[in-house]
Amino acid sequence: MPVWLERFALVVLAAAFGGIVILNALKLDGIQRTGIGIAILGLSIYIAQTIHLFNQSKAVTAPAATTSPMIHKDNPPPETAQPPEKSPKQHPKAPSNQAPSIQPDILIVEQKEIPSTRNAKYALRVTLQPTKTIQPVHLRLQCDGPLIDADLQEPQRLIQYSYGVVPSETNVAEVTFVFPPIDSNRVVVVVLFSNQQVKVANVRNVY
Repeated sequence: MPVWLERFALVVLAAAFGGIVILNALKLDGIQRTGIGIAILGLSIYIAQTIHLFNQSKAVTAPAATTSPMIHKDNPPPETAQPPEKSPKQHPKAPSNQAPSIQPDILIVEQKEIPSTRNAKYALRVTLQPTKTIQPVHLRLQCDGPLIDADLQEPQRLIQYSYGVVPSETNVAEVTFVFPPIDSNRVVVVVLFSNQQVKVANVRNVY
């Protein structure tokens, strides 16, 4: 409607004012021309004010109409939309700075109490398993208590052998021989005698 008033009604009123009042196309007298002129001017002022008020109200309400975009109920607003989760980046495993574990030369396979055949209350049979070929043999068995004696149960003939409790270290028994060699397929059985229950805490080959 305001567009029609601005582009058509005001143009018609301007043309009518020029044709009737100024050019006197209808051959009116002065009083008639003056009255029609006043009427045309009043109507044009009314239309111009109407257009002005409409444009002013439109300028005030325009920002409020564009404050927020339409949001579909199935789509979250941009501010609350969650970004896609990123899978953690896989890094190649860093090399370990720890030194590789070293397997001992000989392992304790079994410790079993057996009836004592010596002048001792307890006898402990210890079965040892080498992890590699050992020759010559010099085993030190460290126990958690004092020993009285030690014996080697070896079915084969030994060369340059000895076994027993170390005099200066009563909790240590030693077994030595030059031949035959021992390996992972051949166990060593040592019997330890004591007056109290003991266990072997550590065994190693000295050579």
